[in-house]
Amino acid sequence: MTIQRLTWVLSVLLTFFISKTLVFAQANSGTIAGSVFDPQEALVPGVTVTITQTQQNVTRTVVTNSTGLYEAKFLPVGPYSVSVEHAGFKKQVKTDLILNIGQTMRVDFRLEVGGGQEVVEVRGDASQALKLETSEISQVINHSQVMDLPLNGRNFDDLIPLNAGVTNGMQRASKLAKILGYFHGIQ
Repeated sequence: MTIQRLTWVLSVLLTFFISKTLVFAQANSGTIAGSVFDPQEALVPGVTVTITQTQQNVTRTVVTNSTGLYEAKFLPVGPYSVSVEHAGFKKQVKTDLILNIGQTMRVDFRLEVGGGQEVVEVRGDASQALKLETSEISQVINHSQVMDLPLNGRNFDDLIPLNAGVTNGMQRASKLAKILGYFHGIQ
């Protein structure tokens, strides 16, 4: 095989692997994870966790590991309910949980001692606003925000400053232009 042909084959393979990585970087799912504790705050292994996407009634069941943690990755976005069941404890259900694109939602449970027929239900957990699983800062800009905000030409870059702690770079560029103009005698 000639050097040119070998170079061509390697460049095609490199392009394929790079594009494949970029395609997988586009997330259209989320993760639900959490811990299950007993009344004494000890983690409980072997608890059955049922995660239901309530819009389509799709269910995924996982079991907490030896340290009482569970995780369900690659879940479609939408509304969810999460329930836990374990022998000797009341069944618990958390409903009205909204999973967004790329979100890792933490849903923890504190089991209560009781019979199998008793159910503890919690609606809309406010703790979902805190992201304890990752250090990322992200926000989903919903359809009504995009439609209702006065955007100049419907440019998506105008939505960047809506996120906490983020700028679109134009503020820095305008300050730099003023500084450079000042040094060059333009005011």
